[in-house]
Amino acid sequence: MHDPPDAAFFGCLFGSDSVYAVHLAASHGDVPQIHKLLDDGEDIDVMHVADDKSDGFGTALNVAVWRNQSAAFVSRLDRGANMDILDAGSANIRVEDTPTRLVVRHGQNTMAFGLLNHRLPTVAASPFWIDSLSLLLQAGTYPNYQSENSGMTALQMALITRRDVRIFDEHGVKALLDCGAKIDVLDKAGKSKIELWRREIIDGSRGVGLA
Repeated sequence: MHDPPDAAFFGCLFGSDSVYAVHLAASHGDVPQIHKLLDDGEDIDVMHVADDKSDGFGTALNVAVWRNQSAAFVSRLDRGANMDILDAGSANIRVEDTPTRLVVRHGQNTMAFGLLNHRLPTVAASPFWIDSLSLLLQAGTYPNYQSENSGMTALQMALITRRDVRIFDEHGVKALLDCGAKIDVLDKAGKSKIELWRREIIDGSRGVGLA
């Protein structure tokens, strides 16, 4: 299959099988239905497998990419969908793809930014990933994106004091603030940490994280 499958194709493929209800909702970009199905206990990463009549199209995240349904794609990322599950591919027609690889191959820019935003809070949590954090921010990721697991923004993650060295990710905090990260999401302790840190920089003393 060389051309992207259309809605009618996926309607025939998934419509009669309740196991693939999330796939069908993703193919139509029906975000409210996706959330309802997941709230009702549907498996977010259930795989569509190949049979005698059709190829396997992987998870609903893959289907959202095939149908260029950006809102459905991002909504499933926000619910914790696995980005790294391989679909079955198709002999002599298409290679096996993860949702991430499929986004790149199809040139889906909006979805690509969704993937980058999704990674930002995790990367911000470690001072060892400052180069990766800087690259993500330079690429245009949204600095105030909230992690689907913790609900925390990258700035909140960067401000976590590491027990082994008793400092937070100062370079990450600076990079995020320079790119427009909002401090109004922080609790009182977080805002105090930012204020004290800024004061130390202004005073010329060495900036350190405060427990």
